[in-house]
Amino acid sequence: GQLTDNRRNLQSLRKPMTLFKSLKKRVSCGDTCSSSSQCPSSCPYCTSNTSICM
Repeated sequence: GQLTDNRRNLQSLRKPMTLFKSLKKRVSCGDTCSSSSQCPSSCPYCTSNTSICM
């Protein structure tokens, strides 16, 4: 039935989710980043041209 299908889908989603979280680790100022959300509050912007936290 549908209930077991949903549960199976949730389980297969769990692993990529934790993988994604580890990718979003915060980086330090001057470190390379892929988005501003990765940067700490002391340098909250990920520059588009150099891709480092500033």
